[in-house]
Amino acid sequence: MKISIIICSCDRPDILPVCLASVAAEAALYGGTEIVLVHRVDDAPTAEVMRSFAATSRAPVKVLHANKRGLSIARNVGIAGASGDVLFFTDDDCLMKPGHLGALIAEMENEPTYAYGGGGVHDAVFSAPDTTHIAQKTVINPYTLFLGGFVSGCNMFFRKEVFQKLGGFREDMGAGSGTSFIGAEDLEMAARASFAGMTGVILPGAIIVHDHGRQPDSQEHKKNSIAYDIMRGSFFAYMLMRGINDVWKFWGSSKTSVNGRKLNRAAIECLQREFYGAAEYLDYCLKNNVDL
Repeated sequence: MKISIIICSCDRPDILPVCLASVAAEAALYGGTEIVLVHRVDDAPTAEVMRSFAATSRAPVKVLHANKRGLSIARNVGIAGASGDVLFFTDDDCLMKPGHLGALIAEMENEPTYAYGGGGVHDAVFSAPDTTHIAQKTVINPYTLFLGGFVSGCNMFFRKEVFQKLGGFREDMGAGSGTSFIGAEDLEMAARASFAGMTGVILPGAIIVHDHGRQPDSQEHKKNSIAYDIMRGSFFAYMLMRGINDVWKFWGSSKTSVNGRKLNRAAIECLQREFYGAAEYLDYCLKNNVDL
């Protein structure tokens, strides 16, 4: 089985080499693994880091460029250029823990029904050492709803045939897309696979360390949390547009409530942002005739 590791980077040449070093250490252990790097066409510093890495890597490396800004656009360039059976995605502020590729390859070779999935993510800022959000292997049955972070963009994989059947990442979602739906492209792609009848899996042994640097109580962290609340609401609206009416129950159950008591202020503020995101997404679809 051939694995393509796809990493897209934009304007962060200072942190990219650490990510690439961790990926190279894993890729060197498994013959046939290729590394696909994508930079924006006008981002010369990032392109230089990628070319320098390619010149010394033991694993084959492809350096590609995207003509427009946007993470989904870059990922779709990577998909088009990848030759692996399974395409694995991570981000330039992440480190691949030892054993990651071994866990991924073993599962995907032994279970041909697994079409997509993710792994454990250790948050280097907010989590205790070596903890992740995944405690055990979890199979995602077809037509399952789940929230963002379950299949995380910094640690996700798809068989290439998924993209051949369903198309690539939505380019009006994700970082740099020009819309408010940042972070939604990974969740939308996984949900598209799930509701196309495909089975996914979450692997606790495939661990990524996410070293984003956002500190607790910082303005950057608060802005990021708000953005993800808005994104979550846009995703709920997206699913409702597709006739997935279980979203109403799922949406309600995702809010913190104890024994049926009313929501606290924090939960209400979160719900307000989710409603805003849902309304903004519906407005965007109506104005642009998206999926109408």
